[in-house]
Formats: sequence, structure tokens, C-alpha cells
Amino acid sequence: MNDAQRRADQRWYRMLNWSCVLVELVVGKFEVTASQGFLGAFAEFLYVKHDAERRSVTLYPGNHPIGNSLSGTGLAVEGGASLTIAQSIADGSVAIILRPFKSELRRRHEEGIVLKHYNSPDCVTARVIDRAIADAGRYWRVSSALDGGSRSDRWRVSYLLGRSRLHDVMAKPGRWRAAKVVGAIVGVLGFLGTLATLSGTTVPQIWNRWFPSPDAGMPTVSGWYTFCPQEDTGANPNMLDLLHDVKRNAGKIAFFDVQVDVSCVMGVHNKSKSKVSRTTESNSVTYDYETSAGKGAKTYPLGIKSTDLVSDNGTLISVLGDRDGRNAFTSLGINIEGADDVLYGPYLIKASSDDAITLYTLSAPVLDSTMQESASKIAAQRRAARESAPPTKGLPQPIQLSADEIRELQQSVKARAVTEEPSEDQPRASLPPIPPESLRGLPPIPTLPPPPPIKQPTAKSANDVR
Repeated sequence: MNDAQRRADQRWYRMLNWSCVLVELVVGKFEVTASQGFLGAFAEFLYVKHDAERRSVTLYPGNHPIGNSLSGTGLAVEGGASLTIAQSIADGSVAIILRPFKSELRRRHEEGIVLKHYNSPDCVTARVIDRAIADAGRYWRVSSALDGGSRSDRWRVSYLLGRSRLHDVMAKPGRWRAAKVVGAIVGVLGFLGTLATLSGTTVPQIWNRWFPSPDAGMPTVSGWYTFCPQEDTGANPNMLDLLHDVKRNAGKIAFFDVQVDVSCVMGVHNKSKSKVSRTTESNSVTYDYETSAGKGAKTYPLGIKSTDLVSDNGTLISVLGDRDGRNAFTSLGINIEGADDVLYGPYLIKASSDDAITLYTLSAPVLDSTMQESASKIAAQRRAARESAPPTKGLPQPIQLSADEIRELQQSVKARAVTEEPSEDQPRASLPPIPPESLRGLPPIPTLPPPPPIKQPTAKSANDVR
């Protein structure tokens, strides 16, 4: 029997084994899980779909509303999570694939995880299916905006992602030996990560270096801008840089650490000659970019030109304060720290357009556990960077003197005090006394005449009254 005939026979047996044995086992396991209605701590309605034409069986949860839609109407919904066991029609091999939740407000970097790839359906046992269901529950919890998962869930997902990358390496010819070695290392690190999670200790940093765990994907927008370039404070006078960062992160949740110097435009209402103007309300501030603001020749990364940033009829950035206290970080300060606007913390950037006018609305989002942890890390990093940054221009600088210079300064002060202090033999300088003769030469003090006597009223008689 030649190799071609042997491969054809193997494919035929694998296809038959899928149809007669494995499909029934997988559907039975999935239906039992769906009837329970939850995966561990992940309370969820589950559904089962058997696609005979595509030779696949899928277990998937429903969709969840997670907040206001970026389109301005309705709710944003997350969905797309699934666990699929499918057979290849080319050689009869079987793959187990996980898909995460995704929405317009949040999505992970990867499209999914290849949990395992088997040469034959015979390798997919009941235990393999149970472990795949458990890993699906962990992956769905981590990717959901309503949950975020526990620490052990995130470490398990990081391990699965690292192993899934190794599948891609093993698929390339000539690299199977290195892939096996790295696969063994990944297995050891995954075991150590599980032990560290259970014991409550930290996991070695080498794990994060080799296989970084995907986070909430929260970008950072930072900078110090100014409407007043004549003050020479060191702030960035190009407000288009702020618009570029806002536009680049539209539809996302970004962490802002932005300060805008507005001292020269406070109380100014004439907008006819201003490329960028500012208006404030009780709990919001709006930056209005006129069409002429984008006529510069600056080119941003990815080939974005300044003329592409501003719409035909202008662009607005409206920043709303967090009145409801949706998270512990977002804050908007109007005219604070002298005369500055301060935008700090996570902001959901919503973009809308009407009549060739683009509006970017920045509002405080509700953070899940994963995004809360990401925001805490960014806040700590920004605080450390601010403490280590040099002082800004225009502020009094501290005097930097060495020990020898301080000693010389103290000695010079003491020497000056000794030379200037009068001795005991020399009388201290004072005003001369007034001679008595000068007092006698003064004219006498004039005396005032006595006042005239006051006339007493006389009593009137009865005849005078009549």
C-alpha cells in the first residue's frame, strides 16, 4: 500500500469516526452544560448548534447589553463568544477553538484561541471536552465587560494564549524541535503560575516578558497644552495634537492626564479670529476647532495630515464631568491650578457627525474589574512620572549649593557681622539731645478767651401764656 492510499484510508476512518462517535459525544456534553445554565461562577444561558455541513459543534452564550451605543441610539451589546469543536475536511483532524466577547466599546487584541489541535477524532475524549468547557468559561469571564474574571482566570487565559502561539510556530516547517523545547518551558511556567495564584504570591516576571497578558487595552493620552504661547511656560501650543489623540482613540476608553492653560482666553467671547476657542458650563468644557485650525502642514503618524483632523464645518471636543461618580478616577477641573483645565482619568470617547461637524464627547465610563485594575496601574505610573519630572518654566527654582559653597557663605556672613558691629569704646550713633535754650526761644502757647455765659430761660407767668 502506497502513502497516498494510506492517507486516504486514514481520512476515511477519521471522517467516519467524527460522524458516528465524536459528534454524539460532543453534542451530549454541550447539551448537559446548556441545561445547567452556567459554567462554574459564570451564570449564563447557553445554546448548542450542530452544523453538519461544516462538521462543527458550537456551544455559545447569549448577548449582553453593556452601555450606551457609540452611534447615539440604543445600547451597546457584546457577543460573539463561542466554543467550537470542528473537523477539517482535508485530513480529518479536529480543532478546538475559543472565541471571546467583543463589542463596539471593548474588544481583545486576539480574535480567538486555538485551544488544541488533534490529528484524529479518537484523541478527543470526554475529559478533553470537559476541560475545554471549563477553559471556555474562564475565557468568557475575562473577555466580558461585565465580569473581567478572577486572577486565576486571567493567568489561565495568558497560558492558553502562549500555547496557542506555539501552535503557529509548530505549524511552520523546520521549527518543531524548538517549538517542543519552548512548549516544555511554557508547561513549567504555567504550572508555576497556577501554584503562585493558589498561594497568593507573585508570578515570575519572565512570564510577563515572554507571554504578556492582554489587558483591557486602555491607551493613555497625556500632555500639557496652552492657548497662550506668549507666556513661554513650556506647554504645547498646538491644540491639534490633542485633537489627534482624541480622534485616534474614538470609540475606546482612554486614560487622560491632560492639562490646558486657558489664562489668556478666560472671559473672551469673540471667536471670529480664533482657530480654537473654549466655552464652559457648570460641569463641562468644550473646545471648538474652526476649519482654519487644520491648515498647518504638520503630518502625524500613519500619514494623517492636519487638514484631515478638522471637518469642513469644524470639530468640537466636549468633556463632561463625572456627576454620578461612575468610577474612582475620572475628574474634570475647570479653571483650577491657576487658570488651567485638567482632564484626568478614564474617558469614553464617543464620536458623532452631523452637517459636516464632528463632535467628540468625552464622558466617564463604568469600569469592570479588569479595566479598574488597568486604570489603577496607569494612575500609579502617571503619579510616579509627575513626581520625577523637572519643574516647569516660570516657577522659582531651588538653590543648588555644594557643602563647600555653603561653608564659605556662612563664613562670609559671620565676617561681615563682626566688621559691622560697633565696639564698646565707640558710642552707638544716636540723635543729639535738644538744648534747653531752644526750648526757651519758643513762643508761649496762646490762651483761649473764656466762653460767654449761658443765659438761663426765665419761667413764664400764667398771664404770658394767655
